[in-house]
Amino acid sequence: MFDDGLKIQPIRLIKSLCFLLPLSLILTANKATLAADWMYARDAVGDALDTSDGSAFDIFGIGIKDDGNDVWIGINANMSRDGYNMSRVCNGKQCYNISNGNIGWGDLFFDFSGNSQFGTSNDNRQLFGIRFAPGNDSKVGLGVYKNVFGVGVETQNAGYRNFGRYYNSLSAKQKQTANVGDLAWNDTYWGGDPRYTAGRYTYSLNTESVPNVIASGDRLGDVTLLDSNSLYAAGFGQGLFQGSQLFGFKFSRSLLPSGNFIASLFEECLNDSIALRGHLDAPPPPVTPPVQPPVTPPIQPPIILPPQPPTSPIRDVPEPSGIIGLLIFALLGKKRTLQVKREL
Repeated sequence: MFDDGLKIQPIRLIKSLCFLLPLSLILTANKATLAADWMYARDAVGDALDTSDGSAFDIFGIGIKDDGNDVWIGINANMSRDGYNMSRVCNGKQCYNISNGNIGWGDLFFDFSGNSQFGTSNDNRQLFGIRFAPGNDSKVGLGVYKNVFGVGVETQNAGYRNFGRYYNSLSAKQKQTANVGDLAWNDTYWGGDPRYTAGRYTYSLNTESVPNVIASGDRLGDVTLLDSNSLYAAGFGQGLFQGSQLFGFKFSRSLLPSGNFIASLFEECLNDSIALRGHLDAPPPPVTPPVQPPVTPPIQPPIILPPQPPTSPIRDVPEPSGIIGLLIFALLGKKRTLQVKREL
C-alpha cells in the first residue's frame, strides 16, 4: 500500500481552476484531490446497509486539511456526529440489542507506518487514533492518541464483523459493489488479512472483527469539535458531497508525524466506511530571532575643567589661648615700665 520512494501528493488546483470547474467534477476525476488546501476522498453513494434502504448510514466523503497549526477533519454523511439512539434493532428474522443504546461513529485512525496491512499496524500499536464522537463505544476519552490498539464493536451494534460479510450482504441486497473511499473493500490493505475480508458467516471470535474504536493508547492532546459553519469558513467545499450532515474537528498539527498515511473511519456497525490516502508535510521549523550582539555603552571622554586662578598660601592661625597669653604678657610689661618711671 505504501511506497517509501513515492510521496503521495494530491493534485494542487489553482483558484482560477476551482472557479472554472465544479468541485464535484474535479473530485470525481482525482481521488484525494487537494482543493483550497483540503484533501478529499469520496465514498460510493448507496453502499451502506440498514434495515431499510441503507441511506441512514451512508457516508459520502471526508476532507483533511493541514494549515501548519492544526489538522482539520470534515465528514459528510447522513448520520450526525451523535449517531442514532436505539436500544434494539430487528431485521425481520432476528433482533439485536444495542449495548449502549446508540449506533454511531467509530474512531478515526491514521496509519503512517508504511505497513502493507491495517491489521499489522494495529497489532504492533503503530496507529494514531482520534476519538471525536462522545457517544460511541470507544474505550478512551475524547482526544488524540498514539501507540493505538483498536478493537471491533460491530457485534454490540448489530453490525457486520468484517468487510467480507458486509460485502456479501450488500451485493445480495442491493446488487452493487462497495468501496471504502480511496480503497476498495478488498484492497490489499484490508484484503491481505483474512480476518478482515473473509465472507464466511461462521466466525465467532471477536478478534475477527475490523477494529473500529480505540481500546488503548497514549493520549497526546485535545480535539476541538466543529460544525458545518466552522468547516465552510475554513474552506471545506460547499456542495461537494450530498450528505445531509457535515461536522468535524481539529487538533494541533504537532500531534501527528509527517509523511504518507492512510486515514480510516468505520461506523460502529460497519454498515459503511471510508479511507483517504494522503500526505502531511513536515511543519516548517520555528523561526529563531537573530541573536543581537551585546550593547556596549559609549566611552565618555574625560571631563577637562577650565584653569583656576592661583590661590594664596594658607597660614596657620594661632590658637586663642596663645593670643590671650601674649596680651597679658604685654600688659604686665607695660605696667612694669610705668612703675620703673615712677620710682625714678
